[in-house]
Amino acid sequence: MEKTLDHIGVAVRHLDDSIEFYTKVLGAELIDRYRSEKVGVESEIAVMNVNGTTTELLSPTNNTTSPIARFIKQKGKVFTTSLIV
Repeated sequence: MEKTLDHIGVAVRHLDDSIEFYTKVLGAELIDRYRSEKVGVESEIAVMNVNGTTTELLSPTNNTTSPIARFIKQKGKVFTTSLIV
């Protein structure tokens, strides 16, 4: 069975700056942008198409409770991927 990449997630500190970088430098297209204040999520997400690969830029909306904020504090900006098996 062939495994395929579903999407890439990138934790970012500044969503607008990251969107600008992805669109201007990488030639990405902004597909969707939304905010989730759901407990345990608290983030703003920009869904980008980068040369046919879906990339989600994830920015914390609450620096004390957002898992994205905790992730950035612990590990810095790091890529995560999701595979469809």
